[in-house]
Amino acid sequence: MIIPEKIPTVLIDRVALAMDRSGTGVYVVQMELELPSALDPDRLALALDLVLDAEPVLGCRMVVDPKLPYWQRLPAKERKNFRFTRNEQEYLKFRNSGQDSLKGPQLQACLLTRGKGDRLLLKVCHEAGDAGGVKDIASRLSAIYNRLEKEPGYKPEPNLAGYRGLDQVMRRVPKRAYPKIVWNFLRQNLSSRMWERVVNFSLPPGPREPMAYVVKQIPAERVQEISAFGKKREATINDVLIAAHFRAQAKETVWDQETKLMMITTVDLRRWYLPDEKAGGICNLSLFEYPYLGLNLGKDFEDTVELVSRMTRARKNSLFGLSDVSLVTLFKLLPFPVLDDYGARLPSILSGRGAFPNAFTNMGEIPKPSVNFGIQPASAHLLPPLVLPPYFASGLCGYDGSLTLSAGAPVHAQKNIEGFFQSVIGFLPD
Repeated sequence: MIIPEKIPTVLIDRVALAMDRSGTGVYVVQMELELPSALDPDRLALALDLVLDAEPVLGCRMVVDPKLPYWQRLPAKERKNFRFTRNEQEYLKFRNSGQDSLKGPQLQACLLTRGKGDRLLLKVCHEAGDAGGVKDIASRLSAIYNRLEKEPGYKPEPNLAGYRGLDQVMRRVPKRAYPKIVWNFLRQNLSSRMWERVVNFSLPPGPREPMAYVVKQIPAERVQEISAFGKKREATINDVLIAAHFRAQAKETVWDQETKLMMITTVDLRRWYLPDEKAGGICNLSLFEYPYLGLNLGKDFEDTVELVSRMTRARKNSLFGLSDVSLVTLFKLLPFPVLDDYGARLPSILSGRGAFPNAFTNMGEIPKPSVNFGIQPASAHLLPPLVLPPYFASGLCGYDGSLTLSAGAPVHAQKNIEGFFQSVIGFLPD
């Protein structure tokens, strides 16, 4: 099966490109795996090369054609996507840096080998895929790596038929629901809440580089306590973490009780609308929700959890995660230069008005079988995009019963993030 030299972009690719060019952050999504023993670096390098054909968009660079950006397949000499090192500082330099989607390939990896086991990092440009896409890449890569052990000449079939766009979700939403989606969007965006001054944990100004991640693990035993606490209140673990973020925002910013409590969160549409939670290919398939408490934080943490849970349950009963489909539909009508300009201007406009909320992305569970490279990782987590001041975004993911909080930012802001995460974790039940 011949892979075409040019692959059309879907709209969410182009939205992600506009975000990447907005100056608000470094839009890569990463997965880090701690392995108790060593991988075969030669077999891994071959598997990483083969996955560029198995999921063809990964073996491309993005071309910013003014009319319509597209994916261009890379020649063999530009496909190198594997680094092998014994130097932890070299590994961290790779982890804490960006990746150019206009250069490609869209997937890069680094293997740090040590006497006590290996650490593997997968880095993906956000234009090609979100956290769900990175999990799919890891699953495909590990399957290829494992098969190569018994079949050294194995070559996977390219996924040319798998659709990457939002239509794969919308085909499963009854057309009678479309007016409700538009109504939810209008109610959300025409209300004053989208333009009000909001509580914002802002990172301090300073040098944009170097950058680094703050990573905090919540052990499985405590996660069980959080889950039990939530169930008594009809709240999910995610509800409890959102409530802890609201409380931490109020504490760390010394909330004046005049600015409104609001947050941006993500919804993986695969989980809510697709069979087996699987997209047609590697792609972005997440949209936003906007938890809003206004001036009502609640009298204590338990009260905040109940407020968040009630609000989330209401949204889950009304086409959860789909309100912004209306905005995406509007974006289809815009030439890319206009979309690009909109992406560059909006964050600074909202930030200047004090109306740009903090973001919290729940990247979901990493299934253990999907990251088994013949060796089961002792730990695994996803890392969200690196964010530049004054903006702030954090991520959450799960693996083997534990949870990991993470955020990436310039090094000078690390102490601020450490303090914020300490507050978030401090509010959680133990």
